[in-house]
Amino acid sequence: LARPGGLGQAFKKLKVGLQPRLTETRKQALSSHLQLSVQLRTLLEEAGLTEERLQLRGGRKGGYFWQTANAISCNTLLVVIPGSGSCDAGPWSTLEHCEKDGVERASVLPYITRALSRGWGAVLLCPNQGFDMDSVAIANSSSPEAHTVSAFDALLSRRPVGPGRHMCVVAHSSGGPAALALVARAWAAHSPRPGVAGKEGKEPAHR
Repeated sequence: LARPGGLGQAFKKLKVGLQPRLTETRKQALSSHLQLSVQLRTLLEEAGLTEERLQLRGGRKGGYFWQTANAISCNTLLVVIPGSGSCDAGPWSTLEHCEKDGVERASVLPYITRALSRGWGAVLLCPNQGFDMDSVAIANSSSPEAHTVSAFDALLSRRPVGPGRHMCVVAHSSGGPAALALVARAWAAHSPRPGVAGKEGKEPAHR
């Protein structure tokens, strides 16, 4: 609990859940979500990802994202952008879906572990942070698009562009506009512009 910003929504809900006006059942549900959030963070760390903070001017820290150590050097990089809902790291949408459908189906972990098994690097963006514990907008991450563009400027723009260098972006649901913002930023940053190919699919996330 020393890093409430990283634990995200579950920590905020638990803080509210400690209020006596809530039922015991609701408190137990919030506690379960916090435990699941911690579990997902642990699984990401075991897969080889670390949490990083966007560095701002004046030494301040902005929003967070997760990456593998080879995110810049690898030939193929997987960039995962979840949909709206949870600001916790790991779910495609909410912790409730992970609790109901299981981590293998409702989290990004299957995509990431498959990418790493192929020697790829991986970056997991966390586009739903928006505001901190005090409801203050997080600099450079106040919206999904702003978070994604900031992550590109801080990390992804440092990847060389050329033959054999690929970036595979997987976005879920409302993560789509953030993915488009990422592509637009990449086009603006590189000359000649990198090639782009896209596919919309409805396959279950665990396949």
